[in-house]
Amino acid sequence: MNKGKLLGSAVVLVIIFFVVISKDQTEEKYVTHVEAFAGIDAISKLLSERSPYFDINRDQVISKIDMVTEELGAKETIEVDEFLNGVKQIFSELGDRHASIKKLESELKTEKYYLPFALAPWQRDKVIALRQNPNLEYSLYLEKFPFLSKIQGENIIEFISRHDILNKYAPSQTRLSLGVEKMNEFYQVDDGFKIGDSVSLKFMSANEESDTLISVKLVNSKTKWREINKYVFQSKKTKEPYDYLRHTYGDGIEYLRLNQMFDKSKDNLFFQWLTEYMNSIRNSNALIIDIRHNSGGSRDLIDFFSNYFIKPNDFFVANYAKYKGKVTNTIKESLIKRSLYPFDHFIDDNTQRLVLEKFSSGLKNIKISKDKGYSDYYYMMLKNNNHFVDYYYFDKPVYLIINEHTFSAASVFASSFKGLSNIVLVGVCSDSSSGLAKSYEVSGLRLRFSHMLSFQKDGNLFDGKGTEPDIEINRSLNHIFGIEDHQLNMLLTKIDKQKIVPPPKAQN
Repeated sequence: MNKGKLLGSAVVLVIIFFVVISKDQTEEKYVTHVEAFAGIDAISKLLSERSPYFDINRDQVISKIDMVTEELGAKETIEVDEFLNGVKQIFSELGDRHASIKKLESELKTEKYYLPFALAPWQRDKVIALRQNPNLEYSLYLEKFPFLSKIQGENIIEFISRHDILNKYAPSQTRLSLGVEKMNEFYQVDDGFKIGDSVSLKFMSANEESDTLISVKLVNSKTKWREINKYVFQSKKTKEPYDYLRHTYGDGIEYLRLNQMFDKSKDNLFFQWLTEYMNSIRNSNALIIDIRHNSGGSRDLIDFFSNYFIKPNDFFVANYAKYKGKVTNTIKESLIKRSLYPFDHFIDDNTQRLVLEKFSSGLKNIKISKDKGYSDYYYMMLKNNNHFVDYYYFDKPVYLIINEHTFSAASVFASSFKGLSNIVLVGVCSDSSSGLAKSYEVSGLRLRFSHMLSFQKDGNLFDGKGTEPDIEINRSLNHIFGIEDHQLNMLLTKIDKQKIVPPPKAQN
C-alpha cells in the first residue's frame, strides 16, 4: 500500500474514532487537551487531502492551525465552544464561501434575547439602528444618531468580525450584511447575557462628528429588518401560479423576479410558465431580471436563458473548474448537473474545440501542485440552441439586478451573462461561490467544505471575489425604511431617461 493510501486510511480511522467519542460525550461541556489536539489534527489532515482551498491558501491555514493549537494548549480547561471556535478560525482561512461548521448534538434551549431595535447594513462599514413601524416600514431608532458604532466599548465592525468568523473573506458588502443579520439574533452572537441585562452602546451622527453613549436592556421580542425586495408573496390565486413573479412597467419594460434557481427536474411547471412568459414579452423594449437575495440552486436557468441572451450560433466558455479527488460516477453526475464537461466532450465540434483551446491557453491558473490529485479542467459552454422553435434571440436590453446576497448558482448566472452585448448588471457586488460541497462528521462536529475550484470566465475565482455590477446602485434611506425599492426605481428611471445603454463588449 502506498503512502497516500495509508494516510487516507489513517484519516478515516481517526474520523471514525472521534465520531464515536462525540456520541458518548454529547452532553459534555469540556474536551480534554488530548481530544482537542487529536480533533484538530484529524480536521487538518482531512482539509489537506480534500479541500482545494487548503492548497491555494496553505500558508495562512497552517499558520491559523498553529495559533489555535497554541491558544488551546495554554488553557487549563477547554470548553466545547472554545474548541468549536478554534475550528471555525481554521475554516475561516480557507476562503471557501460554502464552508460551514455545526455541532452534531442538538443545541440545548437557551434564553432568546434581542436588542430593542433592528439593524440594517449601510454603505461601506456603517450599521443603522431602526424602529419597526406598521406594515414592515422602519424609522431611525435615534433620529440624530443613526449609526450604531460600538457595542460594550468595541467597534461595531470589529465586533461583527469577532462573532462572524466564517465570513472573513466574503466580499466586503456581503460580510457587513451577514454580520448585521446575525446581530438581529443577538443571543446567538454574544452569549452570557439574559433578558433584562444592560448593554452599553455608542451611536454616531450622520456627519460622524458627534456621538452619544446609552445603555439599553435586552428584550425577549425580536425586531428584525426585512428588506423590501427580499420576500415575494403570491397575494392572490391566479390562473398562472407564477404570475406574481412578473410585472409590466411603462414603455414596454418587463420585470421578472427569480427568487431561486429553479431545477427543471423538480420545477417543470415553472419552466413551462417561463417559456410562455418569454414568448409573451417578445415585443417588449427591455427586460429586468431581479436575482437579489437569490441563494442559488440549479444551473438550469442559465442554460434556459442562453437561448435568449446569446446570439444565434454563438457560444463561449462561461465557467471552468477543477475537482480535487477522484472523479467517480457520482462526482461526474454532479459536474454534469452543473453543465461542466471535460475538454474531450467538445471534440466533435471543431469550432468549439478551437474556442476551448484558445480559452485554455489564457487561463489564470492558481498554483496547484500536480501531485494533489486534481482533475483536468471541466468547462461550462453556453450557446444559443436556435434549432428549438420555442426560443428566440432577445435583442433588447436586459438588466440583471444583483446584490450581496446573490449567491452560488445565482452568482454563476450573473457572471455567465456579464459582458454580453445586450446585458447590464446593476446593483452591488454579488457574494459568489461555486464549490461542490460535501459534509463530514469529525470530533462531534459536522463539517462542510468545497471540493472544487470554480473560476469565472475572466479567470477570477468565484469565492471571495464576487461579480461586480456594470452600474452600481446602493440602497437609499427610504429603501432601508421599506418605503421604496430604491435600486429598482433608480434603474427604471435611468432606463426611462435612456441614461443606461448596454456596454459595447465582445462575447468571447
